[in-house]
Amino acid sequence: MAGQLQTVEQVAKMLNVHVRTVQRLLLDKAIVGYKVRGVWRIDPQSVDAYMKDHCNVS
Repeated sequence: MAGQLQTVEQVAKMLNVHVRTVQRLLLDKAIVGYKVRGVWRIDPQSVDAYMKDHCNVS
């Protein structure tokens, strides 16, 4: 999933969670994001790392 920064909506859809959940993860610094003109942009490698640490996928 390397590449361009993603929006909150894109990450929420990928994780199958509500947009507010992604915003909470950003505020808790569980995933890395940057605010550009008031809109969050999220590092996809950060989302990958979060999923590896928090999802029970075998």
